[in-house]
Amino acid sequence: MSLRSKLAPCVPDWAALGARGPEDLLAGDGMETAVAAQEVSRGEESSLFRLPLPGTPDQGLPPARPRGAGTGFVYLRRYPSVRLGHALRTRLTAPCSDSAALRDWNLLCHLRSAGIVTPEPLAWCAKGGGFFAQQSALITRALTGTRPVLEWLEAEEDPARRRLGVTALGLALSRLFRARVELPRLSLAHLHLSTARSQSRPDSGAGDCGAEQLLGMQSDASEAPFAAHLSWRRLPDVALMSVGAGRIVKRTQEHHVRQTLERLGGEAKDRPLRERLRVAVLVRAGVSR
Repeated sequence: MSLRSKLAPCVPDWAALGARGPEDLLAGDGMETAVAAQEVSRGEESSLFRLPLPGTPDQGLPPARPRGAGTGFVYLRRYPSVRLGHALRTRLTAPCSDSAALRDWNLLCHLRSAGIVTPEPLAWCAKGGGFFAQQSALITRALTGTRPVLEWLEAEEDPARRRLGVTALGLALSRLFRARVELPRLSLAHLHLSTARSQSRPDSGAGDCGAEQLLGMQSDASEAPFAAHLSWRRLPDVALMSVGAGRIVKRTQEHHVRQTLERLGGEAKDRPLRERLRVAVLVRAGVSR
């Protein structure tokens, strides 16, 4: 079977990720730091692990120096086998890809080129020939200093800062719709907020997905007259943590926008009414109805 793989430009070689080669991403204990890995989730078609990069301190590992990809944590998602329906969608709908991991990589690159904050894609590999590679894996850099939206709103006591957070959420969703990406499984749990400008934002000068260009948050100010008096420089980043079942479409349909907003609003029903109203109103900012 053929083995295909790719490293982001910021990763000099597989050793920087703690691997001898791309095949280690597919093996159960192939990564050097697998002994310190934590299983985050396991589903029918994929499993997700969090593990440290070589040289990350205080992880119960032998002392080591960083090898070119920095320190900290990465997420490793493995697709050991993919069902026929998933394979057909991945192969025949945009972004057309011959493996599940490559599909995720392509979606992340597209989103980051549209200025949407996501985990940084570092590497992917796929094993198999023909129409579709059944085995594949993707590594992304774990973001730091973020919290799920609802946790962020509950923990933040300053009403003005809560308004900023929900405003940022509305603008991020508006940007997602304009990027022509549909995420039928999008949940509030997949949207995280950060109060600090961080490395999570793609760098157009040394992008991991080619010539990335990031649109600044302030470019959205003219589209949100309701927030004319907010300090745009203080808006927190909104990070999209999952692209599961995502697809790129020619034009985002209005019914998809409505369904997404209704689903996200429904998830907030158990929260204080004032926060639900802010989500219901501000999430719709800049989105035509």
